Amino acid sequence: TKINRETFANCRKLTSIILPSSITFIGNKAFWRCKNLINIELSSNLTNIEDEAFFGCEKLEEITFPKFVSRIGLNIFGGCSNLRNINVEQGNLNYCSIEGVLYGDNGKTLIKYPQGRKETSFTILKEVVTIDDTAFTFCSYLKELIIEENSQLSNIKSLAFVVCKINMIINNSSIYRTNVFNFMNKVSLNNSFSSLFNNWILPHHFNIIKVVIHINILISVHIHISIINIYINTFP
Repeated sequence: TKINRETFANCRKLTSIILPSSITFIGNKAFWRCKNLINIELSSNLTNIEDEAFFGCEKLEEITFPKFVSRIGLNIFGGCSNLRNINVEQGNLNYCSIEGVLYGDNGKTLIKYPQGRKETSFTILKEVVTIDDTAFTFCSYLKELIIEENSQLSNIKSLAFVVCKINMIINNSSIYRTNVFNFMNKVSLNNSFSSLFNNWILPHHFNIIKVVIHINILISVHIHISIINIYINTFP
């Protein structure tokens, strides 16, 4: 049985819902902007949740995905400004929850950080390889993202940091191979970057003002190192 696209969209008086075990599919925007929805108990046999299914459910604080869920669509929690915990039942082969944060691929893909959390700093687990689209979208409280020296992070999707302003502290010089500089409000680099900047020719669209590098719009890199050698065409 399915809950079709936009079935409960804009049901402002809906506060709680329990889905029977016969429900296996939740369509796009099924509960879109149910602003007073506080509690939802998903079907134990649910397998698919399509894009933006719970978008704009502002009062939703916690949700638990059953163990048979095999697809979670894009931006399903966009605008869920009070969401603090995303849980996954044990035994799910596709997703897991670590301290209330949603991951896929056995913890290698960070799918969604709950945007209602009021912590201002978060450290990316060293096992994470990919930060998925909309992973940190609308995270207004989060101000600082830390990447550790032994991080395996190598892929950041283009929509990972939409509608948020996060400063990133990078302790791993290999991270420059990602597209991290396209998204951050400010990036702070530690001493491990001395060899990187001795050998890396920066793209032509960088604009240098003293020791602050502005990339595209509203992005800067603060370099906390002493650069020994700079190639002639590093700063064209």
